[in-house]
Amino acid sequence: MSKVSFSTLAYCKMVAHAAKYPHCEVNGLLVAENSTKGDKLVIVDTVPLFHQCLHVSPMSEIALMQIDQSASTCDMYIAGYYLANETLDDLRYLDV
Repeated sequence: MSKVSFSTLAYCKMVAHAAKYPHCEVNGLLVAENSTKGDKLVIVDTVPLFHQCLHVSPMSEIALMQIDQSASTCDMYIAGYYLANETLDDLRYLDV
């Protein structure tokens, strides 16, 4: 199993996204460098996506394609997904 760590930039962008929209669910993508494949995964950046309606399939698909293409030009790849619910006690995740 891989060890996962976050750069300060990636962590701060996720927290800032959730803090900016505390009344909404927020989600985004985690981006890692290709050189970090293997036993240790280092998330170097995040791309905030949506903060109101999280199940907008056409917009999600376009965003995924654009981010994947942009990341690959920088020798990076989409390594994961993050979600923050609108309330602190809500531990469920949304099927996206």
